[in-house]
Amino acid sequence: MFIVSLNKKRFIMIAAAAVAAAIIVTACVIVFRTHAQTPPDTITPEGSDTVSALARTPEEEQSFLRSFGIKPRPDSRRSENVTIPREFSDAYEEYNKLQRKTGFDLSRYRGQTAAKVTYDTGKMSAVLLIINGRVAGAHLSSGIQGEAYKAINYGKTR
Repeated sequence: MFIVSLNKKRFIMIAAAAVAAAIIVTACVIVFRTHAQTPPDTITPEGSDTVSALARTPEEEQSFLRSFGIKPRPDSRRSENVTIPREFSDAYEEYNKLQRKTGFDLSRYRGQTAAKVTYDTGKMSAVLLIINGRVAGAHLSSGIQGEAYKAINYGKTR
């Protein structure tokens, strides 16, 4: 049998430590939640008008792609979760240059999880990175390993 005696002073110290720990945990949760950013509702790519970046449904995703003249095949939609790296490698810095050309900047979303949604378009695949129902990044891919990605507004900014 184990017996612990608590006097009033020891009880107050333990209670104060528990309250302090709860305050610290709550503050950390608030800081990390407010640090996670939501992409804007619209973007303005180089050489293009402002377009809606809302992507809360497959229909809004497809509408976003159509605003760039891309015709996604709705039945080809694939989705997986990816994490945007906290630290960008040289390759990811280059990829982010491509994103900035289109009106995006992935450095705002370091460490956040995004839905990577891919649509076949015939010759290429269109890839959207979606955070909180908004497009945070996008590119076109031929699917050939080693071939560079193209900006989503490829053809409008050549």
